[in-house]
Amino acid sequence: MPFDKCDTVHEVSVNAPKNVFELELLDEPVQNFEGWGHPIPKDFIYAIEIEYVEEFTLNNQCIYTVGSINQLRWSEKLQINEQGQVFFQESPVLAIGLQHYTSIHTEGKQLPYPKKDNYHFE
Repeated sequence: MPFDKCDTVHEVSVNAPKNVFELELLDEPVQNFEGWGHPIPKDFIYAIEIEYVEEFTLNNQCIYTVGSINQLRWSEKLQINEQGQVFFQESPVLAIGLQHYTSIHTEGKQLPYPKKDNYHFE
């Protein structure tokens, strides 16, 4: 998503229950594409569909999840030239760790961890 959607990107990382689609929770407009198992944000720049492979616990007790890329899709906001270089009309949000977000330019933003208590899950 574009950098101006940084807060949305951050909030969808909340640990929501399995049956909750985070973008709907935030009233973010989405669209469906044939062959995709889930909706994509309307203002997406690129989308990656990943299939779960395995997970394991690291020494620091963090869970490391491994996935396999099933498919890629990009919008008109992104161009790829013949040499494989990617050009963005708008900078996407780039996540660095769990709390810090930046763009491919000089913007940056640090946010507190999202809390599932904010959403009153049952």
